[in-house]
Amino acid sequence: MVVHLGAVAGVGHARLIFDRFGKFWGAFSVGDLFIVNALTIVTGIPAPRY
Repeated sequence: MVVHLGAVAGVGHARLIFDRFGKFWGAFSVGDLFIVNALTIVTGIPAPRY
């Protein structure tokens, strides 16, 4: 969905959030994305062992 959004708008997901909602929500979105991706990787590591 983000790829489609970028293709139509011509800019990336973070740039759209920063431009539309401001610095706080842009930073919040980027930080949230980083945390969620890190947790996904960490929780996915022990999964094949069980």
